[in-house]
Amino acid sequence: MVAAASTSPLMEAPAPLVKEGVPAAEGVVAELPSVDLDDLAAGRSRKTTVTGARASKKGPGKDALMRSPSPPARSQGKLLESSSVGGKKKKSFVDNNKKVSQNRNDDDDDVLITQAELALHDSPASSWIAIDGDVYDVTAFLARHPGGPRTLLATAGRDASESFRLMHPEKVRKMLPSFRIGTLVRGNQDNKKGEDDSVEVDETAQAFHDLDREFEKWGWYEKEPVYYAALLARLAVLLGTSITLLVHEQSPAIVRLFGAVLLGVFWQQVAFVGHDCGHNSVMRDRGSEFWLGIVVGNLLNGIDIDWWKSTHNVHHVAVNSVHYDPDIQHLPVLALDERFCDGENYSFYHMRFMPFDAISRAITRYQHVYFYPLMAVARFNLYVQSLCHIALQHYHAFLATPTKAPKSSKVTSVAKRSPRQELAPAPAPEPEFEHSALAPRPAAPAPASSVPNAIVSKTHLIARLLTFMGYFAWVTAVMSQVPGAELRFACVLTSHVVCGLMLHTMISASHFSRDMYNGRPCAELTNWVKLQLSGTLNYATSRAWDWLYGGLQFQIEHHLYPRLSRRHLRAASTHVEALCSKLGLEYHAISFYEANREVIITLGQCAGATRSE
Repeated sequence: MVAAASTSPLMEAPAPLVKEGVPAAEGVVAELPSVDLDDLAAGRSRKTTVTGARASKKGPGKDALMRSPSPPARSQGKLLESSSVGGKKKKSFVDNNKKVSQNRNDDDDDVLITQAELALHDSPASSWIAIDGDVYDVTAFLARHPGGPRTLLATAGRDASESFRLMHPEKVRKMLPSFRIGTLVRGNQDNKKGEDDSVEVDETAQAFHDLDREFEKWGWYEKEPVYYAALLARLAVLLGTSITLLVHEQSPAIVRLFGAVLLGVFWQQVAFVGHDCGHNSVMRDRGSEFWLGIVVGNLLNGIDIDWWKSTHNVHHVAVNSVHYDPDIQHLPVLALDERFCDGENYSFYHMRFMPFDAISRAITRYQHVYFYPLMAVARFNLYVQSLCHIALQHYHAFLATPTKAPKSSKVTSVAKRSPRQELAPAPAPEPEFEHSALAPRPAAPAPASSVPNAIVSKTHLIARLLTFMGYFAWVTAVMSQVPGAELRFACVLTSHVVCGLMLHTMISASHFSRDMYNGRPCAELTNWVKLQLSGTLNYATSRAWDWLYGGLQFQIEHHLYPRLSRRHLRAASTHVEALCSKLGLEYHAISFYEANREVIITLGQCAGATRSE
């Protein structure tokens, strides 16, 4: 969830850092929303029509990557017809080999696609992604991606292997073949089939992948509904106590205010459960996960679970990108980096420009002063964001004229080109992972209307609206029992301030002072790891305070391994920290106080820059 008002990766397997069978430890996290596996488990399939290089196939046809929009559709140059593609073996990481084998299909008609060609398909009109040496056309799947179209678009036209692996369970790979259109050629276009196109994988990426395998072996990715049932039972007691103190006839004002404090604590704690539901890390099936999500999110917290997922998924894919991460795009009230002051920047999430105009300059020069008051009332902004998200989806579901889904693209076959045939020039790459300078801004994309609207179940949509309204109904009913308008207002404000300061400050301090960059998230494996390390920090807290932070004190582990169960984050942190130390990588873990101090310093520096202009 956002924190404030918004106008809006390999080396030879290292020695095990822990013994096998190590017991689970307390710790928070989850996996980013993956595709619906219900149809696959039930043996049902859906016919997917593919044009160009792919023939019509039957398959579950559900999967993809992540979410966030993309730049304008680019010229695809002269494309040649190619034959249909058959099955394909997947590339796999090798424990004791620094290469990743890209096993090709024995079919001589397999389509070879260069990285330059892949880069041409990065728009809503034509979206291709590469995963472990295979290229997939996900254009027609954008609107159906459970993580939302913008998450996929943030990785379109590039290799998304690492993001896909970390954010989806392995079983999701079974859904990929129906989208496959060819093999990615890592080199020049004259490579012939059968030549060694193995990808050299560096030690850093291999090491983090090996650690991921250890976590999987120890069962740290398993979902634990019993754990959450016990947690929700404790939260029910907390809520009941709060309501009792607020509505009891004999409660004096101070007791009612204490009840309001407990209500704010409840909202903060249940938000962590909503966070885990949004990552699909609580229940073992997506249907139950959805209904639990709207209960703890919409009904108990007043925050639409689908809106939260739509922003949080992109945040994970593009953490601290000035142009892609909605969790740091808070103009005109906050400018978190000098890049936000660099004229007009484009938000690829909100699909609009973020101008740093006279109003922004006048407000942000005092941002280090009003930061905590802003966090105190940030919860009200989430109400507005959730309502707008639900209303917009209702409009598209019930009122707007349906738009035609984009068709799949034809594929250029490298295998069928003459050796001297030139490719259309690839577009200039956008700046990636650049912290040392103010990199140029990426160009604005096609109009927002070109990004397909997410296809949602009308039943689920109505349920989300009713539960969202139900939240305000029960809160109003409780607060109406507080006598006196002044005391009633004080209780409402107190509950929201407590939640805001406890939740939004905690989330903000783990990112706001960290490195930011222009453009899209990088695709290269090692830089992807470094990007997560540079964009997050941990709070150095004792185990006794784990309940308070809900696992979000381990943001580094959460971003590196988002599918990790909340209970195992503390244990995982010891392995990640040891690995970072071994590889000479930054592992930023400081006290909560120091993290807040860094945020205020960062805000003050940016405010000073605006005053000097």
